[in-house]
Amino acid sequence: EPTNHLDIPAVRWLENFLADYPHACIVISHDRYFLDATVKRILELANSRVEEYPGNYSWYVSEREGRLAQRRKAYEFQQQLIDRTEDFIQRNLAGQKARQAQSRRKMLGKLERLEPVVSDTAPSRFRFDMDRPSNNLVFRISGLEIGYAVSVVKGIDFHLYRGDRLGVVGPNGSGKTTLVKTLLGKLHPLHGEIQVGPKVELAFYDQQLEQLDLSATVLDEMRSISPLLSDETLRSYLARFLFRGDEAFQNVASLSGGEKSRLALAKLIFGKANTLIFDEPTNHLDIPSCEALEAALQQFPGTLVIVSHDRYLINRICHRVLYLDGKGGCRWFEGTYHEFETGLAQESVCPLQSPKTRLEESSTTLLNRAKKLSKNEFNRLKTQCASLEHEIREIEGLAQKTLGRMSDPALASDFLQLHQLSYQHRELTQRLESLYSEWEKTLATLDE
Repeated sequence: EPTNHLDIPAVRWLENFLADYPHACIVISHDRYFLDATVKRILELANSRVEEYPGNYSWYVSEREGRLAQRRKAYEFQQQLIDRTEDFIQRNLAGQKARQAQSRRKMLGKLERLEPVVSDTAPSRFRFDMDRPSNNLVFRISGLEIGYAVSVVKGIDFHLYRGDRLGVVGPNGSGKTTLVKTLLGKLHPLHGEIQVGPKVELAFYDQQLEQLDLSATVLDEMRSISPLLSDETLRSYLARFLFRGDEAFQNVASLSGGEKSRLALAKLIFGKANTLIFDEPTNHLDIPSCEALEAALQQFPGTLVIVSHDRYLINRICHRVLYLDGKGGCRWFEGTYHEFETGLAQESVCPLQSPKTRLEESSTTLLNRAKKLSKNEFNRLKTQCASLEHEIREIEGLAQKTLGRMSDPALASDFLQLHQLSYQHRELTQRLESLYSEWEKTLATLDE
C-alpha cells in the first residue's frame, strides 16, 4: 500500500519512478489508477485461491468478468447434467436400463464437481437512500476565503445543484479538509459567503472516523441512530456490511481500519441524507468494498462532494472537479478527472510554483511599495521578509535534498526508509507553505 498517505503529485512521482525502474517490482495496493500505471501482471487472491491475469488492472477487471461468466455458465450446465443424470438413475435402477443407471452412477461418482461462483469478501450490494430530496440549489459559494488565522485558499466561487457530483482534489496541505469543515459549518469563512439551499440534509464521512465511539459495540453504534429498531433488524442490516453473527457485539476499538470504515458507511447510509460529503472514503477499503461503494454512489439520486486522492473513484463518480493548487488558489473544471488531468498536462501546469520564482517576483514589488511607507516601517518589514526568505531557502534546500534521496535507486527496496523520507518531505512542504503564507501576509501589510 505505497500510496495510502500520498497526495496525487507524490503518487505521480512514484508512478514515473517505477516506470523507469529496470528491475522487478511487487505491488500490493488498492489504488487502481496506480496499478494501471505500474503493473503488467495481476495475482488475485480470493476465495482461498490465487489466479493470474497478464495485464494491468483495467484489463484484469474485464478479463475477470469474462472468466466468472464462463465459470457460472459451466457450473449451471454441470448442475443441469447432474440433475438429469440423477433423475435417470432414480427412474431406471430397477428397470431394463439398470446397467445404464449403474454406469451413470459411477460416472457421477468420478465427476469433478465445480464450485458455485460466489464472493466471500465483498459486502452485499447496498444503496444510499434518502428520506426527501433537497431543493434544486444545494450550495452557492461566493468569494469564499477559508483558513484558520491565516488564509489557506481564496477566491472559491461555484454553485452546486441537486444531483451534482463534485470531486475535490489537490496536494496535501492545500486546504481540502479545511473546505469540508467550512461547508459543514465547523469553521467560519474568513471572507465570502456560503448559502445552503432549502431542505438540504448533510451527512459527512470523516476519514479519521471520529464519528465512531470506540468504547461502544458495533450494534450499539447502529442503535445510536435508531434506538427504537429491534436488535434483529439492526443485525440484519449490519450483515450487509459483513458484520455477521457475534461480530455485531465486537467493540469498535478492536476493529480493523477497513471494518471501521464499513461501519461508518453503514451509519451514513442509514441516515438517508440527501447531500453526502466524503473525506477519503476509500482509504481503508479493499477493492471489492470500493466497487460496492462506487456502485451505490452511482445510483444515489442526491448530491455528492468527494474529497479524495483516489483518482479511480473521482473519475468514475464525479462530473465536476474543484482543484486546490496548494498555493492559495483554486480551479473549477466541468468534466471528469481524466479530462481535467489531460487538460493540466496540455497546459503544463505545475502544482506548485518554485520558491525561487515567487521570491524573485516579490523583490520588485517590495521596492515599489517602499515609496509609500516610512523608512522605519519599511526597514522592519524588509528585515522580517529577509528572515522569512532565508528560512524558506533553507527549508526548500532540505526538501530538494530529501526528494533527491527518494530518487536514489539504492533505496528502491527499502520501503520503510522511503516511507520515512516521504513523510519528511511532506512535513517540509507543509512547513514551506506555512512560511510562504506568513511571508505573503507580511507583503500584504505593505499594501495597507
